Amino acid sequence: MTEKRLAVDLLQTFRKARNQPLTTRAVMDASGWSAGPLYSALLALEACGMLESKWEDRFATLPRHRVYEMTEAGRTFAAAALTPKEAE
Repeated sequence: MTEKRLAVDLLQTFRKARNQPLTTRAVMDASGWSAGPLYSALLALEACGMLESKWEDRFATLPRHRVYEMTEAGRTFAAAALTPKEAE
């Protein structure tokens, strides 16, 4: 059940972000999940085609970080899978 709850939480997180790209840290902060299960879920959602990711360098003085964005397939799935209450 935890995997399903995590997937729903991640879909909600991206929908609340209005489908804007999110760093791993932003996803972690917004969802409340710790790094271990979060990374596994992000990789699984990316493998299923629900998310896309890329490395991004925003500033030369900061380390690069991974940025995730929901795909069209992810948005379609989230719209169908989340109940109105879950989508809030």
